[in-house]
Amino acid sequence: AASTVHRTFNGAVNTANQHAAVTALQHASGDAQAMRLEFQERRALMVSCLQGKGPLQFTVPSGAFYLWVGYPEKFGDSQEVAGKCLAKGVRVRPGSEFGPGGKHRIRLSFAPDRENIVEGCRRFLSVFNG
Repeated sequence: AASTVHRTFNGAVNTANQHAAVTALQHASGDAQAMRLEFQERRALMVSCLQGKGPLQFTVPSGAFYLWVGYPEKFGDSQEVAGKCLAKGVRVRPGSEFGPGGKHRIRLSFAPDRENIVEGCRRFLSVFNG
């Protein structure tokens, strides 16, 4: 684990990416604000699609692009649920990838466009609602 952290923080960023970062810092503040607002709207859409529509628990995040969704153990561990979701045509991240606390949790991204968020939520909910 220490090696992974060391490699991540000590790797050199190439020149092209450094120039891109400088340009973004100097010229893209409006873009960043627009994307922040867009992600807030996508988050609200996903929350509205899921809230009260299944045996799910989640907290609305304030600075992420995903929901960390808990569900009852009877549906299986997160790897099993991720497989059931994939069979329904929606890809999710099993919570177990993020440690033992994710055994009965799924990570859902609200980075896709709105149409895919709505359809993905419909398919995700069908895993829990039959």
